[in-house]
Amino acid sequence: MSKRERVTLTDKKAKSAEASLATVSQKKNGKTYVSFRVRWKIDGETKTKEFKELPNAEIFKNQKNLELKGMSEAKQPFLSSLTKQNLQDAEWAQSTLGETYSIREAVEFFLRHHRPPKHTLTISEALKVLLDKKEKAGVSDRQRRTLKTTVNALMTHTGDVELHTITEEQVRLYLGKLKGRDGKTLKKKTWNNRRNEVSSFFTFAMEKDLSTQRPWTFHNPVEDIEKYSKDSIRQERPPIATSDPQTVCDLLTYAMQYNGGAMVKYFALAYFTGIRPSPEVKQGELTRLAENPSLINLETNTIRLHASMTKDKRERTVTIAPNLKKWLEAYEHLPIVPEGLDFPRAYRHIRQQFKLQHDETRHSFISYHVALNRSVGNAALEAGNSEAKVKEHYLYHRSRGDAEAFASIVPDMEAGVAVFAKEKPKGSGHLKVS
Repeated sequence: MSKRERVTLTDKKAKSAEASLATVSQKKNGKTYVSFRVRWKIDGETKTKEFKELPNAEIFKNQKNLELKGMSEAKQPFLSSLTKQNLQDAEWAQSTLGETYSIREAVEFFLRHHRPPKHTLTISEALKVLLDKKEKAGVSDRQRRTLKTTVNALMTHTGDVELHTITEEQVRLYLGKLKGRDGKTLKKKTWNNRRNEVSSFFTFAMEKDLSTQRPWTFHNPVEDIEKYSKDSIRQERPPIATSDPQTVCDLLTYAMQYNGGAMVKYFALAYFTGIRPSPEVKQGELTRLAENPSLINLETNTIRLHASMTKDKRERTVTIAPNLKKWLEAYEHLPIVPEGLDFPRAYRHIRQQFKLQHDETRHSFISYHVALNRSVGNAALEAGNSEAKVKEHYLYHRSRGDAEAFASIVPDMEAGVAVFAKEKPKGSGHLKVS
């Protein structure tokens, strides 16, 4: 045999019930290899473990003997690289933490919240980098302003401190102090929105990116702050605002007589297509359509919205209703967004004049579309909503008679007013709700 083994017992006083340590010499191919074997018995069965280094074998043997003597693991003496002061500090920490937290949990929490990264930034410095990035990515002015306002409000609460020093409790207190425009506690949906805006700010700060020397922090203090459920938000939601047919007629009459009809096409499209409006030029689906008027095709009676123009980034086609076609033909010479006019001011003026609520033009279109055509699916396709949302908010919200009146509003160019056409539109007349 090329392999020969010789065992030398180095702990001659070891009893059979204790672990023993032996030096093992093995010869193989003319070379001698030495190892250290620990042997012990459990329930009559002999077990062994070998080590290349003697100190490691001795440590293992001593610990195994303590186990065999039945000492509890918590009170077992053990060999450690810690100094006496280290051990005393650990004992103090454990006694101070009690049973609520372990030393490991306390250290992990400390490092998450207080360990400075290689490159640190204050809130204001980090916000500037994020806003610049969002601007280059084409994020709307409105979204960037909202983010800036939210983060600046947090900075007012905490001070312009370095990001990695902000704690969950600070963010929670900040959110708790926020008030709505009415001076009351934030609505649950608004709470979720503000929470998500702050969270996205810290998520950005945690991402690895060499060009901006991120991460600037290793922990998102928002991640454990609760969100409100959709059901609880729904309970706070006010009734959906829709315009009755007479109000729409009066509004369009007002628009016809306001600045030479400059705002007529905009509001006619908003009401009779449900395309999302916006008070800002180049923001919102309708003002983006204004930059591409060729997408309105009066021959095919369709309006095609590219994916880059829609809120959900999906292309959709909207049908031009017969009454809307009359408005578009009558004002074909005018742009959707007037030139030489302060458009945001004009838009807000007409909305305030008729006390329009948020998305009232769009809600009206969907409500009347469902009431007239009895097709949730078609309304969802035209408006760029899901069927579930249409069912939840708009199904049977308006009577068929109201829907017929709404869809019959046309311009009387001689009189300079909007009127209800004598011939009422006909819908599909049968229910198609999936």
